[in-house]
Amino acid sequence: MRAGSIDSIPPATTASTLWTTKFPLKVFTLDEKALAAGVSCRFVDDGNSITDFNTELQWMETSNVDGVQKPADPTDAHNVYT
Repeated sequence: MRAGSIDSIPPATTASTLWTTKFPLKVFTLDEKALAAGVSCRFVDDGNSITDFNTELQWMETSNVDGVQKPADPTDAHNVYT
């Protein structure tokens, strides 16, 4: 092992080790949280959004797929946000 080389980095701090240890543990923890909440599926439709219990991300559902923007309706599929 040479000082200052990638070989000198302890294995526990390499990206691949973090990916193979920390990420699966996080997913397992979130799966357990979902099961405790009575959710058997990773994705849940909350009515106005979709929640991914593995990543804790949410997506807003859109509506009115008619090709016309309706700025007064925040869920209109054709609105443009900047």
